[in-house]
Amino acid sequence: MKFNFSGLSNIYNQSIEDNERTLAFQVNNGNGRFVFMMFFDEDDNTSKDTLFIFLRNINFLVKLKMYGSHKNGIFDVYFNEFVQNKFIEELQLEHNNGNFAFEDFLEIINSQIPNMFQRAERIQTIRDIWNVLDTDFKRDIIEEEDKTILKGIVRLPDDKNPREKTLRKLYIYIDAESSDISDLINMLKDRNITLSWTNNPDLEISFADALMQVN
Repeated sequence: MKFNFSGLSNIYNQSIEDNERTLAFQVNNGNGRFVFMMFFDEDDNTSKDTLFIFLRNINFLVKLKMYGSHKNGIFDVYFNEFVQNKFIEELQLEHNNGNFAFEDFLEIINSQIPNMFQRAERIQTIRDIWNVLDTDFKRDIIEEEDKTILKGIVRLPDDKNPREKTLRKLYIYIDAESSDISDLINMLKDRNITLSWTNNPDLEISFADALMQVN
């Protein structure tokens, strides 16, 4: 079945205006906990136009190809029977004898999508589920997944911008408040600075050192 997640329109367009290319938020419905994620930086070749919905109770990641003009509020996806059953399992309704209107449920979920983009909440949302996401998915959304130690900053030329796939590592691998991470990301983007990462612990710098270098 086809469904348009039109509720994504406001939050998507806001993220574009704010130069953000990562969306993540959780919607709760009944017993279900649904984490919506979108990654659409210019380097997100494998995740562009894909809506990821992580079903937290059953630890299952749904990947839905999106169609249509997102800027015009069209986020068409198609649900097959297997995915529909996964949603029902997440809701713990598998023994309801089929008395479940899936499209009505999607309409409710669609209406629950937040209108405003909250950077710190996005970071915390991804942090909360990171350890249970599969390796292939992680590899798709961050750059050089084996390098998880912050090494320093890199000032970029005017014709370059920091890559989301690099900045996303801050969500996971830096022990700091989500709001502080959000503030650092804003500074990096405003000043056209990116980060360098390593797998050598001898080269590690602290979060405070990174802030000092940016300033």
